[in-house]
Amino acid sequence: MTPIGTIDPHTTHNPVYEEGYRHSWHWDYRGRITKLREWWKIRQHVIRPTGLEKGSRVLEIASGQGYHVNLFRRMGYQVTGVDISEAGIDFASRHFPQDDYRRIDAASPMPFPEQTFDLVWSHGAGFFHYCITDDATALIVADHLRYIRPGGHYLVLISTDLSGSRPQEPQLPWAFQWNHTLEDLRAMLGRHRDKGDIVDVHWFPVRRWVIGPRVRSGAGYAVAVLRVHH
Repeated sequence: MTPIGTIDPHTTHNPVYEEGYRHSWHWDYRGRITKLREWWKIRQHVIRPTGLEKGSRVLEIASGQGYHVNLFRRMGYQVTGVDISEAGIDFASRHFPQDDYRRIDAASPMPFPEQTFDLVWSHGAGFFHYCITDDATALIVADHLRYIRPGGHYLVLISTDLSGSRPQEPQLPWAFQWNHTLEDLRAMLGRHRDKGDIVDVHWFPVRRWVIGPRVRSGAGYAVAVLRVHH
């Protein structure tokens, strides 16, 4: 197992994920309730805040094992998923062969024409799990914005309990992420006011069902949306 301290926080290449993606589901979305919950999450917290119309072009950054790319396509969108993990892309391509997955490092310039997509989004890319208000993250986000059409959106959805905590030595190999506040997300997008306007920053809790009591951990997801005007 790769020690957490050896992982570069400004790359999606986390060897821990590489190992976890190789042979089985890291997050298992196959249950009926889980599928409904993920559909609802995408509908309420990605499509609704952006007003994304059917047929729009979507790029998912750090698509992992490919479930949300497949979900978006089934919901009527043209979707491409990128991830630096060879194991993740291989797993996604085998389980969802009808979808478009590409092994690309999204922390570097990507091989897409500018203004290609109506939505560029991420459900927890590695570089959003650490400091998100530094110059390195600002450069990554600025590059991502080049691929969005005028009037399109950039959306980050990331797990956090809003505590602002920054674990240094996690007890579990996956539990390395900082818990960003909503102000962190606003500050991250606020560095790009020359390219767009912040239209939404909110948080919602993790629930066992689509509705119902929160999971006891108190965890949830923060969502931040920038409308790009170029």
